[in-house]
Amino acid sequence: KQWYQRRVRGTTPSTPQFYKTPTKVKKGPIDTTTPSPPPLETYKTPNEKDSSSTTTYFSFEDELLNDASLFPSDTMVGLQLIKSQFPRMKYPKTPPIVMLSILYSVLEDRTSLDRELEQLKRSGVLRVFKLGTGKNDYSIVFMDDYRMKLDAIKFDRAAIGEKRDSIVLDGFLKKVLSQYHDVNITKDDLVNILYRKDSEETNSNNNSSSSSSSNSTNKEATNSIETILPEDAITILVTNRLITLTPLTSLETAASYTFSIPHSGGFLTCILKGRKEIVGFLKRRKYNEILEDELMKRKLKSSDISIKWHVGDLIGLGVLEKIDTTSGYLLRLIAGADV
Repeated sequence: KQWYQRRVRGTTPSTPQFYKTPTKVKKGPIDTTTPSPPPLETYKTPNEKDSSSTTTYFSFEDELLNDASLFPSDTMVGLQLIKSQFPRMKYPKTPPIVMLSILYSVLEDRTSLDRELEQLKRSGVLRVFKLGTGKNDYSIVFMDDYRMKLDAIKFDRAAIGEKRDSIVLDGFLKKVLSQYHDVNITKDDLVNILYRKDSEETNSNNNSSSSSSSNSTNKEATNSIETILPEDAITILVTNRLITLTPLTSLETAASYTFSIPHSGGFLTCILKGRKEIVGFLKRRKYNEILEDELMKRKLKSSDISIKWHVGDLIGLGVLEKIDTTSGYLLRLIAGADV
């Protein structure tokens, strides 16, 4: 208001309060010492008592760095990276598959990798499947993707009136997959786990039978897996491609089954054909080698999967070796290796 009076009305008011006369700077030597940084904000852990004289304080930054659970491990990062490269548009019915061989080509420390995979498998994060290629060839699927696939199968079977399939698939998911983490299972173990009654389920059935009428009890009985014969339950699992019969060897006498990935046949066929095409191509070349950039320019005839994906698969299997040269990376076929 005062400045408005001075400019418009021609008055000369006193100096406004927000205006301060600059003070003179005293001349003297410049202080070159670096000021110490302010102390970090600290907090006390809830387990410690205020009365203790030796109370230890931790900075937030220190605990953030020490808590390894807040950061994804190299194994989890590699799994997510390879999963993102799965050709979902070409195989929409197949859950995203991560080849263990490609994961071996990405991460060098296989000992720690196998240890972390075992922990993730036991905790129910993922599941490992053995492929029917006749070799130690394994694939990985996240359990969330596998559950979504089972839900889609149950929906399709219920749409055509197959209610028994939903009962068997529910028991297979809640009992078998949650308790059994190996790639194979014997027939006896499969039947025992599938038809085993949990304590919580038994108690709930007893409470419901005592409080409900006979009609509701009969309805629950028809929805129980006990109404389905074990042979029929196994047939349902085989028909929906959740398990496959394992060929017996000379050392095995009991029938066993291998856990499988539904609707993965076309994808696995392209894997095998792509491997054979690349290996056959390198066998016809001099010294059985080729520059990686030159190989990436080729287009496979027998597989619609990217050739980069196949190269990582063959490196992890120990069929190819990758050598760094002045002209770029060189891919060489290892002597005696075959697919």
